[in-house]
Amino acid sequence: MRNITAFIASSILTMLSAFALWALSLGYYAPAEHWLYDLLRAKQAIAERTKSPRILIISGSNALFGISSTEFSAIVGLPVVNLASHAGLPLSFHADVAIANARAGDVVVMPLEYAYYSATESPSEWQLRNLETWGRAFLFRHPRTALLFFRATSPYAVIERLYWRKSIPSDGDEAITSVLSSTMNKPFNKYSYKSINSHGDIVGAIGSLYQDNVAYTEGNVTEYSLSEISALKKQLEGRGAHIFLTWPVSIQNPLFDLSRGHDRAIVAKIQNRLLDMGLKINCAIDAFNYPRALFFDTKYHLNAAGSSRRSSDLAKCVTESGILKGNSVKR
Repeated sequence: MRNITAFIASSILTMLSAFALWALSLGYYAPAEHWLYDLLRAKQAIAERTKSPRILIISGSNALFGISSTEFSAIVGLPVVNLASHAGLPLSFHADVAIANARAGDVVVMPLEYAYYSATESPSEWQLRNLETWGRAFLFRHPRTALLFFRATSPYAVIERLYWRKSIPSDGDEAITSVLSSTMNKPFNKYSYKSINSHGDIVGAIGSLYQDNVAYTEGNVTEYSLSEISALKKQLEGRGAHIFLTWPVSIQNPLFDLSRGHDRAIVAKIQNRLLDMGLKINCAIDAFNYPRALFFDTKYHLNAAGSSRRSSDLAKCVTESGILKGNSVKR
């Protein structure tokens, strides 16, 4: 009996020690998409200085590279803050951004990429590599997520971060806040906060036209996705803000053409599953299924012409939905 007790105690101590080492390693350098850290800092600064009521755009990069906030704002009559970042991040990360920024009267517009509806809570290798370095604060705010990351992490990655203890690359506060100075679109300076305007948009990026055909979704929706979105809706409404789910942009191609009944039926599976849970995805299913010529380097990144068309289409959908009249937003 004593041997069993000692074994259990030793196992618990070993696990706690491993967790402590993992927690200590968070925030140190490892190869990752570190540009996102400064990008999110810049967008946070934009949100903090923009008065409510506002439109907050939150999703992966289909909105980072696909919204012209100036054109959007001109139609809806409200300031627009583009808080979109990267589709590799967990759905819970985007929910965290929404909760951190939404105030009474705000409308949180979320054109989530299709993969989010079939997502699970198990972290991907990309998520581990990024959030264990520049995303430490997010993990500290969410103990359950932190535990999932700890269980999935690589001991080698922990040892490497602790051995080198290098800081992640980041510019100073003055450089970060310099993006607030101009609403004009900037030349594309690669994937960087230096490419965004003072609304948080990257508009007019230039690159090779995306050539691949892609199906985007099989129409699957997971319980995890439904739970995350439902919880976010409840939290936003609790503080007098509102969620406006809508479709991401997509390339009209042989594998995904929403003018065809078959492909529309696949996407309708997502819409109907959310409706069953009291959640609505706004705008027509085919509203943002655009020609290939409006994209550039990925299946989700619009060029300048695409951003202009999408901003107009989305702003009109938001206006026509009545959400701006039916809540505390005053126009």
